Amino acid sequence: METLKEIFFFINRLDGYVQVTHTGYTEHFIVGSLIGGLIAYLYFEKTNNKFKSVVLGISTAFIVGLAKEYLDPLVGGDKSKLDLIYTILGSFAGVVIFLLSTYVKKRT
Repeated sequence: METLKEIFFFINRLDGYVQVTHTGYTEHFIVGSLIGGLIAYLYFEKTNNKFKSVVLGISTAFIVGLAKEYLDPLVGGDKSKLDLIYTILGSFAGVVIFLLSTYVKKRT
């Protein structure tokens, strides 16, 4: 339990450095796109299945965003549905970029 408190304390200290915009929606969008695109890419490289890669990328970003929203009150933040929505929208953008990159790679 002490380790968990230390992790939350560390996250709380980083919050002031990480948040660039006032609302934080841009950060949620960017992180969602990174998670969604990266997970989709890594899974695709392993299995060569685009559909499962897309679903796994979006699902992972959703789960991470949901977990973050449940942990926010523990580190002094507020739960926000809009944060989760921007994370999910970002994951869609990341997956689209992943799909476009596989399409371009296939054509060349």
